[in-house]
Amino acid sequence: MSEIAATGGGADPGRPDVGALLERVRRADARIGRRRRLPAALSETDRAAIRFLAETGPATEVTTTMIVAALHMAAASGTALVDRLLAQGLVVVNVSSLDRRKKIISLVDDTMNPDDLDPITTTLRAIAARLTLSDAQVVAGFLEEVLATFTHAAQPPSPAKLR
Repeated sequence: MSEIAATGGGADPGRPDVGALLERVRRADARIGRRRRLPAALSETDRAAIRFLAETGPATEVTTTMIVAALHMAAASGTALVDRLLAQGLVVVNVSSLDRRKKIISLVDDTMNPDDLDPITTTLRAIAARLTLSDAQVVAGFLEEVLATFTHAAQPPSPAKLR
């Protein structure tokens, strides 16, 4: 069955089956994730943090708080992330030249190309950049709803609902 034409239930035969395409994307992403689960491999979060540091550049003082905000993480997870990258020798932590209370996170190799580290994100960004403004707004709205669904599904049920 083609995902281009929706089937069943009186659906418009020319309407793309976005639900089926989204499921194919989820399965492909899961396959990639399983391949990357090698003991020495970086996690997706590690890769995202390194990409953020590389794209921010060495001229900007990046803190753990900035990484946490950019990756939409909990503060404790951000600290663990930086500790993990530090232990792997990928980042260094220094004191800010402007505020000695701040810890600045920098890549050990500031010539690292994030496209080499995470080529899929680079390709996806290029695909997204080709969208027209109106298409980008529609796709962004759709993806925000998909993200909210994942976020909601990942949250544990409240104690009141368990009773």
